[in-house]
Amino acid sequence: MARTDENNPDHWFRFAQADIDLVDLAIRNGMANSAVLAKLVEALEKFLKGYLIRCGWSLRRIHDIEALLQEAKKFDPSLDQHLKAIEPLTEAYFEGRYPGFDVDEITLDELRTIRAQAQSLIDQLRKSTN
Repeated sequence: MARTDENNPDHWFRFAQADIDLVDLAIRNGMANSAVLAKLVEALEKFLKGYLIRCGWSLRRIHDIEALLQEAKKFDPSLDQHLKAIEPLTEAYFEGRYPGFDVDEITLDELRTIRAQAQSLIDQLRKSTN
């Protein structure tokens, strides 16, 4: 078994892609719930961390994708176009993972829309690092 390296952006991208593959499988099978949305947020976190590390950023152990996108904008200001789409995801991530919050169930159509918006960000992050 090969050890992964938290400072290797390719390892972050590989883990992120595995999460995205799981999200896509769930969507293809008609699953739309807070667990699928949480996995999508986790994938975005990993893509953002991979991008940031590739840009020379020192790893910080945070899970707030909005804060990570703000960091990424320092390297590529055009990433700002994705901020509006991901702002509600950080809150939804915590609300859907832990009890004590009001939880709005997500529909399959809403999840597909969010997934498409996420892909736009992912594509830009990948393009910016190649």
